[in-house]
This record gives sequence, structure tokens and C-alpha cells, in this order.
Amino acid sequence: FENDNNNNNNNDNNNNGGNRKSLQLLSPTAKGGAANPSNEITGFLEVVNASIENSDEVVMRSRRFSTDVAADDDDGDNDNNDDAANERSAWSDGDDDDDDANNPVPSHHHHHHPRPKFSDYVKAGMLDIDFCVAVDFTSSNGDPRRPGTQHFSRDGMMNDYEEAIEAIGSTIEKYSSTQEYPVWGFGAKYEGKVRHIFQCDPSSPTAHGTQGVLDAYRTVFETDFVMSGPTEINAVLRAAANRSKKYYQSNGVKYCVLLILTDGIVHNLQSTRELIRKYRELQLPLSVIVVGIGRADFTEFHRWNHAPSEVCGRFRFVEFRQHQFDPDTLSREALLNVPHETVDYFLHRNILPH
Repeated sequence: FENDNNNNNNNDNNNNGGNRKSLQLLSPTAKGGAANPSNEITGFLEVVNASIENSDEVVMRSRRFSTDVAADDDDGDNDNNDDAANERSAWSDGDDDDDDANNPVPSHHHHHHPRPKFSDYVKAGMLDIDFCVAVDFTSSNGDPRRPGTQHFSRDGMMNDYEEAIEAIGSTIEKYSSTQEYPVWGFGAKYEGKVRHIFQCDPSSPTAHGTQGVLDAYRTVFETDFVMSGPTEINAVLRAAANRSKKYYQSNGVKYCVLLILTDGIVHNLQSTRELIRKYRELQLPLSVIVVGIGRADFTEFHRWNHAPSEVCGRFRFVEFRQHQFDPDTLSREALLNVPHETVDYFLHRNILPH
């Protein structure tokens, strides 16, 4: 605030309603928003006069509230909401957490240890994220040679599938030791047979890093395939589950994230839901992220997204076009639940950071 001292005498002040205050309006940066304002002044808001009715009562209530909050924060409890907020802050550099209230800490840990954070495992050097990618090649995507279709790409411009892979993959690879990822396709027809899962790069079972995933995806368009259907993702779910079972049996700290990119509603969605819920009940180290590409009706996915975790399993849906101009937000929203789900799995296996 700045005082407006142009009116120094009482008469002027009375005529203008008291001392004037000016509030500078600063423009936010393109990506930083209000959290990172620029220094560019875009205008002023002049406050001529202001008053608060019953101001003494307001002050007293404010003081009582501050005292109560301080007492609550000093009660020695492990506040789940504080933990979630702290882990959201950590995920801004690559990790995040969802609300612990929906996923309570198992009682046998709650009384002996404060709930560890995702970042605690990272700092201890105990975390290793595996990444599986599955891409939709069904005919609803349109002819990839035609501009405006989902897989069309030209002159170095990425399509929506590629942008989603790069945004999410570049975050996950920070927590991956080998960065060797399987890249699968589904919904394409080879030699007259629809494949609900196939290796995008026939020459290699895995791709190295995010760039390798993008290269493997592009390899598909060099093969003799026909876009077909229906959109069936259970086969890629089982493949990722089989991969995560090996990590479970090894008693290690490896955790698997399956990214599925699709342009439409999944065939037999109910069986897919049951499968993902079953994997959570089996405590497999697996989180499933579905990114919706294009303008299909994703209502059922959104509804599934808001179900309790015991119903929906370790699942997250994000619609690409809602974040298509902000890859950081896309990655953050897609991976929102992964840190919490990872910690839940480690606690179930009695694996604590050390």
C-alpha cells in the first residue's frame, strides 16, 4: 500500500473520506500465477474509505482463533492433513500426496511410527519407480496421416499423446534407477488379428527413458498395422500387474506406475474396474493412471475418479485437454495419488525409510 499524501489538510481529508490508500495491481507471470508475481504494475486500486463494524469484537475473535490454532498445532499428534500438504509441496519438485483422511495409516504403524512421507523414502535412496506406457491405436483416433486426428504429427510438432508422455515421463524418470520402460500399444490389427497388447518397438522389449518411450511410440507408424478396436485395456493391466508381482515377491522397494493413454471409453469398463480394485486388495505395487486424449465423453472415468480408494483401487484419471497448455500441471494432476499409494504399499510391507 502507498499513502496518498497529496491531501494534507483535514478539510481535504474529510471531503475525500479520510486518508486514501492505493493498492498496486501486479500482473502474474505466464506460468507462475499469483504465487510468482512479476514486477509489472498494471494499475492501481484506490481505497477512499473503509471501516469494520464491531471492530473490537472482530479483533477479540481473531485473537481467540489464533490461540486455538496454535494449541491444536502443538498437541503432539501426527496431523495427516499437514503430512499431505508437506508431500504436495515436495511433489512440486517431483512428488505429491493425496489426502490421508481417505487412506488411514494402518493401526500397527500409527502407534509406533509417525507416517513416513514419500520424500522420506526418496531421501533415504530407497525408492525406485518403474514406468509402463500403453497407447491407444484404435480407429476412433482417426487416420494418423490426416491433420487434426489424434496421432497426427508433422514438422517436429508433438501430438497430444506425445505431449502427455513427455510431461508425465520426465517426472517419473527422476525416481527410476534403470529407466528401462516397456511401451505397449493396444487396439491395432496386425495380419488381420486385433491385438489388445503389442510391443511398440518390435526390436526391443523396453525403451530407455522418456525419449526412448517417444521413439518406440513413433516406431508403430513404420509398421504394417491397421487401426481397429474395441478399446480394451485389461491385457495391458495384466501385463503391468505381472511386472509388479515380481517386485512384490522380491520384497524390494520398486513400485510400478502404468500410464494408459486412450481417446475413448473403455470396452467393458466394469471388468476393468474390478481388476484394478483386485490389484489393490492384493497389495500389488501398482498405480494406474489413465489420460483421456481428445474430446470423447469421459464422464464414466470422471465418476470413477471420485470414488473412494477401496472402490476405485489405485487409479487416477486426467483429461489431457484440461491441461494441454501446462505440462507441469498435467504431470502433477496425473501423479497426484502416486506418493500416497506408494507409501501405503511400503507400510503394508513394513518397509520404513532408514
